[in-house]
Amino acid sequence: MHTPGRRYDRGVVSPEEVHNIAFSKPPLGKRGYNEDEVDAFLDEVEATLTELSQRLSKYETL
Repeated sequence: MHTPGRRYDRGVVSPEEVHNIAFSKPPLGKRGYNEDEVDAFLDEVEATLTELSQRLSKYETL
């Protein structure tokens, strides 16, 4: 399971990591998820999807 505040060191986020993601509670006085953690996770998901899309397009052109 993803530890809140942990940055992903790998270049690829697995489906299991997406399924098990957990964010810490927001700072006192704020509601919802910790925005910085969510943004960092979404950046990793975006990078992974971009890489997978590029790999797939190479195979589709063969």
